Amino acid sequence: MKNHFQGFPEKARSTPLPDVFFSDVLPTLASLEETKIVLHIFWKIFRMKGTPRYISGKQLEIDNPLTENEREGTKYEISLYEALDQATKHGTILQLQIKSPQNDDILYFINNSEGKKALEYLTDHPPKEHNTITTGSLPKNPPNIFALYENTIGSITSVIVDDLKEAEAKFPEDWIAEAFHIAAQMNARNWRYVSSILERWAKEGKDIGTSRRSTSQEVGRYIKGNRGPLVPWR
Repeated sequence: MKNHFQGFPEKARSTPLPDVFFSDVLPTLASLEETKIVLHIFWKIFRMKGTPRYISGKQLEIDNPLTENEREGTKYEISLYEALDQATKHGTILQLQIKSPQNDDILYFINNSEGKKALEYLTDHPPKEHNTITTGSLPKNPPNIFALYENTIGSITSVIVDDLKEAEAKFPEDWIAEAFHIAAQMNARNWRYVSSILERWAKEGKDIGTSRRSTSQEVGRYIKGNRGPLVPWR
């Protein structure tokens, strides 16, 4: 038997739970197992860094919070996934089935605005390998624009995902790569600056005659344009 809990430390890390969880969600939870798995998912996801944040069924099998509550004769997998199904049916958790030759799994998200964006993104860009599922980070080989953003600007937040997807569909890949390169050279490492370059190329044209501008020419264009210098946004 475990020792009696001695109380929460004064500076212990905390996991945020919205008030609506206690007023609307908690009364609907059907079982102790569902309650434990929902709280576990909140805890795991809020400790993750980067986006999109989610947890896979295979990861939950590894750190299953229901292990100590298994009843005699009940299989481990059934108890876990029944609890997950209950949470999904009640709308607390969202799920996405991934099926491919390299990956067969279920991804779980908190049902909030960030979780919905993550589900939408991974529906279009499903993880290709198992080792990308448990980290809560972007897929190992993300679309080029996402890799460029992370390498040039930093971590991708849920609010920028839609803008990146729109730009990826709207502009050629080489334009996007060069715009990020210019932003890095100008030390203007933010999406608004990159987007302004792409929009200007789309409006005014990127090429001169039959030859493309070099990156140095483009940098000079933004330093000494007809309308004065283009000041980087911070």
